[in-house]
Amino acid sequence: MRLAELEAKRVSEKAAILDTAISLTEEDDAAREGGGVIPEDVAKRMTNRMLPFVGIPFGGCVALFCWFYYQAKVENVRYEPMLVASGTVGLLVVGLLGITYSLLSASWDDEEQTSEGIGGVKTFNENLGRIKEGVGRGRENVKARDTIDAAGGIDEVNRVRQQLEAKEEKAKLKARSLKEKMDAEMQRKRDQD
Repeated sequence: MRLAELEAKRVSEKAAILDTAISLTEEDDAAREGGGVIPEDVAKRMTNRMLPFVGIPFGGCVALFCWFYYQAKVENVRYEPMLVASGTVGLLVVGLLGITYSLLSASWDDEEQTSEGIGGVKTFNENLGRIKEGVGRGRENVKARDTIDAAGGIDEVNRVRQQLEAKEEKAKLKARSLKEKMDAEMQRKRDQD
């Protein structure tokens, strides 16, 4: 009895690996067909959101540095270098964070023209959730690919899948009547020719 349980467990593990491999290859095929391309409307929305969230802090950084320079050269007022550095770098950091916020707060849906929430906060949270979900899915895919490699690679998995499909087809053929079997066999031979 114990041997039968172990064999059943091994078969179910192979079936799980096979299912995972099939879903991974389907995802890979979908990604190759056109994934990873940002639609033009979405890219325009992202760019439009970058103007205030990135342009204002970077412009402020340049203006602040020019103001410190003017104060030092024309007005002869000296400020601590740490104050100048902190002010300009602080605005640069705000601008860099603005890049991230402007990309995530713009709607990623083609049909949706506006972002939801004040300043796109709701859309930002939705898109951040999508990114977290994608990272988690990526981790699962890495683990699944490691499991597939341990099982002999994708070629071995495809071979096992073909064997299982052939077994299923044979089981279906056994269930049919003699006439249906003969018709199916004739059709298969015609398809091969």
